[in-house]
Amino acid sequence: MKNINRGIVLTIVLAALMVIPATVFGDILPLITETEVVYDDTNMIMVKINIFGHNFGGTVGTVRLGDTPLQVENWFPQEIVAKLPQGIGPGSYLLVVTVPTRLLPLVAALGVTLGGEGLQGEPGPAGPVGPAGPAGPPGATGAQGIQGIQGLTGDKGDKGDQGATGATGATGATGAVGPAGPAGVNVAAGQQCPQGKAVAGFDQGGNIICKSVLLTYAIGDVGPAGGIVFYITGRGAYGLEAAPADQSSGSGAAWCGYTVWTGADGTAVGTGAQNTALILAGCSTSGIAAKIAHDYTLNGYTDWFLPSKDELNLLYQQKDVVGGFAHAYYWSSTEYNSDYAGVQDFVYGYQLGNYTGIPLRVRAVRAF
Repeated sequence: MKNINRGIVLTIVLAALMVIPATVFGDILPLITETEVVYDDTNMIMVKINIFGHNFGGTVGTVRLGDTPLQVENWFPQEIVAKLPQGIGPGSYLLVVTVPTRLLPLVAALGVTLGGEGLQGEPGPAGPVGPAGPAGPPGATGAQGIQGIQGLTGDKGDKGDQGATGATGATGATGAVGPAGPAGVNVAAGQQCPQGKAVAGFDQGGNIICKSVLLTYAIGDVGPAGGIVFYITGRGAYGLEAAPADQSSGSGAAWCGYTVWTGADGTAVGTGAQNTALILAGCSTSGIAAKIAHDYTLNGYTDWFLPSKDELNLLYQQKDVVGGFAHAYYWSSTEYNSDYAGVQDFVYGYQLGNYTGIPLRVRAVRAF
């Protein structure tokens, strides 16, 4: 999210309240320490709630502003983002976050005031004088002066460089026609070498002889499968290419589900394909991010996978070269524990763990 507070100010007016005994949830209970009105990339007004102390855990609860329920967009351990409904007016409200537990509901509340746009402030003082500009262009050449008297004859100079080669002479007469060469080989129609090989000659039966050719790529090139190359090694002979567009639709897809451990904990470049295979073997949930990436096909290539944490970071670094990314979080195939997996923010680039049951964006990659 960006474009912070464009005309609406949310002011904290009361301390956070807790309605659950401290002996149930520990010495440090969750408190709402700060709220902030922000805008997402669709210009929708959001309220961001910062939590101090014991976090709310993996269960997504509810957020209310007075009597109005708010739609939860993101639920993180120390930060909750909810959508403000259209038409809500200025005034004082009680902001309440509630999470059901096995004993009693866990509740944090904060009184807030929703104000209108303030008056424009007075103009600030004038800034200091800037540095001097660059020197102007040279002036026009003055009139030629009077010729001086002839000087004494100087010493003999060194030998000059050799002059340029003269023009090529006229073409000579055409020579006599040489004897006819041996008969060529009849090549069977429709023959061609597979990708990565070139024609090196022909056998006596008219069949082509293919020889391997080492193709090389640069970042930004169209890769072997038709994706966009975003990482290379071996002087461009090997690397990673990304699908030209996201494979997820809408808000995206879940990583798997809560309390599922697949063992897909590879982080380095080269571990994304193995992570994807482990996720598919260990998670039976349909429509998950790894399955969407694995099932992607482009120009007959079917070996696509969900990138590992480090592979996803390389993709973020070349996001403007590859193109087509949303201002959103994208899943990696790296699993942190049974509830969390790695994600990356494609606006600011930071990486963090997210609950595996929340839908996020998916972009498939492949190695070549």
